[in-house]
Amino acid sequence: WFLKHLNPEGFAYNIGGAVEIQTVLNPARMFEAVRTLIRRHPLLRANFVQQGSQATQLISREPKEDIALIDMAGADWDSVYNHIIREYRKPYDLARDPLMRFRLYRLADDRWIMMKAVHHIISDAISTFTFIEELLSLYEGAVRGETVTLPPAKARYLDYVNWQNKF
Repeated sequence: WFLKHLNPEGFAYNIGGAVEIQTVLNPARMFEAVRTLIRRHPLLRANFVQQGSQATQLISREPKEDIALIDMAGADWDSVYNHIIREYRKPYDLARDPLMRFRLYRLADDRWIMMKAVHHIISDAISTFTFIEELLSLYEGAVRGETVTLPPAKARYLDYVNWQNKF
């Protein structure tokens, strides 16, 4: 939070990545799976505001999302790559913006790129792996017409931070 105030346009704490998916994909079902995870994980609804001289975490009851389908069929790879990089590097306003971005790039009906970017203040690498695992479970269940019930979360990112701060 402090470092973000020193360099508001910086992207050093944006984490995430992009993967290519070579199959027919249903964007609406994928986006619904993302929305389910935003509702499930409080930090995906978090913002950080200054109250006095301290940062305060606020969790929104209503999900805010930054989800987009970008059709780049026929575009050359450099254009696709540069668009992904621009999306990934967009700075976050920690007080106002959703702190996770999810993009589906359609290159063809059976060729997609899935991109997730998140500010490090709400996530780490392990959280990202958990997100992807849960996302794919929800999406695959929806495609099969099944309701997927995810197991209760074993720990929250805050639990990990508190554990780490004990050392």
